Amino acid sequence: MKRILFIVVFIGLAHLTFSQRVSVQYNKSLPQAAYAARMLEKSLLERGYLLKETQSDYVISLSVNADKLESEAYSILPEGKKITVNGGDERGLIYGSLSLAEDLRNGIPLKAIKARSEQATLPFRAIKFNLPWDSYRRVLLLIWTMNDHATS
Repeated sequence: MKRILFIVVFIGLAHLTFSQRVSVQYNKSLPQAAYAARMLEKSLLERGYLLKETQSDYVISLSVNADKLESEAYSILPEGKKITVNGGDERGLIYGSLSLAEDLRNGIPLKAIKARSEQATLPFRAIKFNLPWDSYRRVLLLIWTMNDHATS
């Protein structure tokens, strides 16, 4: 029993020793940047990274750069042990952070993150409601029924 407990404790400590420490830096006065950082930090923790403010192995910097990027556009620029996520505006910053978080959830380690940039194809984004087709059929059925009674 003591041997099993020792092994479990040893593995837990070894995990903490070999986990990479990551610092996420962002403008704390922007609520969108805080949201983007939270989503990114959640994915980092799920993948076994440790979040540290200082003495980190990796630094992820989130910033808005409206001078170089369009609205809702983002770029991810890895440079050694620093990854910079730039957004053309606050929404672009969120999109970039969620893209990086998705890479992490898909098993891509920080050292393998590739540089990329994306921008919105359409200037207007619409909301799609996932209404079941069944709701449309009832209306059609009602119309057909009313037409049948009207003609007979």
